[in-house]
Amino acid sequence: MRWRARHSWLLVGVSVALAVIVVSVALVTGNDASSQLIAFPVFVSEHPPRAHVDVVAMDGTGRGRLTRSARSGLPAWSPGGQRLAFVAWGRSNEIRVSEADGSHELRVTHGHYDAYPAWSPDGRRIAFLREGSGIAVVSADGSDAHVIATAVHPFGPLRWAPDGRRLAYSMLLGRSLVVVIVDTAGAGFRRVLTAGAEPDWAPDGQRLAVVTPRAALHEIDVMKADGSHRRRVSNPSIASQNAGPAWSPDGRWIAFECGDELCVVRPDGRGQRVLTHGAFATDGPSWSPDGTLIAYQEVDREHGVGYLAVIRPDGTRRKRLAQTDGSTFVPTWRPPTER
Repeated sequence: MRWRARHSWLLVGVSVALAVIVVSVALVTGNDASSQLIAFPVFVSEHPPRAHVDVVAMDGTGRGRLTRSARSGLPAWSPGGQRLAFVAWGRSNEIRVSEADGSHELRVTHGHYDAYPAWSPDGRRIAFLREGSGIAVVSADGSDAHVIATAVHPFGPLRWAPDGRRLAYSMLLGRSLVVVIVDTAGAGFRRVLTAGAEPDWAPDGQRLAVVTPRAALHEIDVMKADGSHRRRVSNPSIASQNAGPAWSPDGRWIAFECGDELCVVRPDGRGQRVLTHGAFATDGPSWSPDGTLIAYQEVDREHGVGYLAVIRPDGTRRKRLAQTDGSTFVPTWRPPTER
């Protein structure tokens, strides 16, 4: 089951999660299909660890390398699409920021084991996991790095609320994963909402979608940001094992992995439909900024290779964009660039 596999992989620790290398490409601007880029990792070798993150346009053209650091991974675009945060590792794991074309690389943390950078909605701060400490925040220029919440076993990715005042993540509490909300101002507020994992904010900031374990099932729930009014929205008759909830930009749909397929459902639980039908959709989903496409990874089990693919929310126009190695990843769309 993918949800179990994903989190057992995370439990191995930050050092394994960072075995992804990000690389560089000349980026273009505009809104045509050839300029809407998706970043995804490609594993090359284990000993020594070699991998990279490629980018490709949504029409399948322009595949190339992204940043210039030799050993780095876990990329995250800034809200305006002009900068990239990523992790570079060596004796420590550092958060770095570069221009979108990989130039002017800046080290914003050092001397620790940091991972899963996530930009604040205003692009001024970056939240990240700090091994042995918990959840930390740093300014995009590298100043004022500090821990805002202690957590012995936190898990990425981190999700900023649209208002930039709260951060959602998962952590291990006892033997269970729980969803936690923390005040990003560092006021000491932290609320453990409920058992679950992989929280994702609705665009209105009032609700969360989460993965919830129930007996032998892993289901998608929607609840208010205070943990109340929780309801199951995934249909167990379609798939008993679900993961990776992702809200559409307009808040009308939630995409998620449903068994070996990709599904969408309304936030009230109506209208669940399977999009892929035999794709063996292993990872994602990730919505395009305009909500017209969903990127994900599908695996050809017969030949042992993966593909970055896109599909419309109605299940049409499914297209493979680039071959991958089949390793776990979530595709990352570049936001519309600021003018």
